Amino acid sequence: MKKIVSLLLLLCVLATPLSVQAAPGEDTHNIVLTLGTMQWGYRIADLGAMSGTFPDAAILDHWIKTINLQLLDIPANGTETIYQQETGTYTTATAGTALQIRSEFAELLVQTLIAQTTSGTQPSDIQIDLNGGFLFAIPLGGVNIVSGTCVTTLVGSSANRIQTITVAASRLNNKTLAPGEVISVSDLLLPRTRENGYALAGVYVDGESVPGYGGGICQISSTLYNAAMNSGLEVLQRHPHSMRVSYLPAGLDAAISAGSKDLVIRNNYSRPIMLMAAVEGKQLVMSIYMNQALLGGKTYRLWSDVPNSLSTNTYLTTYVNGVEAGKQYIGHSNYMPH
Repeated sequence: MKKIVSLLLLLCVLATPLSVQAAPGEDTHNIVLTLGTMQWGYRIADLGAMSGTFPDAAILDHWIKTINLQLLDIPANGTETIYQQETGTYTTATAGTALQIRSEFAELLVQTLIAQTTSGTQPSDIQIDLNGGFLFAIPLGGVNIVSGTCVTTLVGSSANRIQTITVAASRLNNKTLAPGEVISVSDLLLPRTRENGYALAGVYVDGESVPGYGGGICQISSTLYNAAMNSGLEVLQRHPHSMRVSYLPAGLDAAISAGSKDLVIRNNYSRPIMLMAAVEGKQLVMSIYMNQALLGGKTYRLWSDVPNSLSTNTYLTTYVNGVEAGKQYIGHSNYMPH
């Protein structure tokens, strides 16, 4: 939490003149982004201050997403140049739409900084006009809704297991995904250690349940997997457990294990979405929050054909205005007997 608070304090405020205070002799070169009369700045020297890694891509990514959240409240005036991802062309923004910085922009900054440091020269100011093709547009308006949710029970879980799940849920709650952004759930939850707040509880190792830090973490990934699929999000990686879990039907679980199994999700919508995660009493609740207009009247349901079996197929049914419109095969899951 201290790291997150410190990181937020480093962010410059929207539409204020760039002003970065530095100690005598300290590097004061900055990244400066402009859009019309608005300006955002970040001191280059701070891009490794939190982690010791320079440049820290996570800091840049967080900064860009913060700017994008601010831009959602500022309609385009119709003079901005935007990139049309569908056609790969540039055009003029429609007045009244909201502008967003393209998802690959943070990586562009990282490569620019790496090129500066590897050249043997000191970093210099980087000044970029976002109106030079670094933006895309999304429609404003509409109602934000919970597009998909999943609730799993914690009844029968030990205090340590509930502690682990509560800590993990706090790391996903209010996580915003920009359009096109890909997240690794395993990475977001950090290494499962005592120092990161995790407790000893049962984990599956080679088909057996043994005590380990982070026991219960897979209930987080499994519950999120269902919420994501029920929202029509793109799941790039999902793995079944070696044995069936008690809190979800067969075929609907998603195991994670550092270095081998992960749940990887992509925001395939044109606007940011938000993850919501919380332990409420003896239940884990995971939801996706997005603009209702993105769904176009569609809803989704993830299900398996033999939910109590050791071998099952998983499907996603799509509905349009409540009427079934299609069924997609998602995959097959095999489990060992307990």
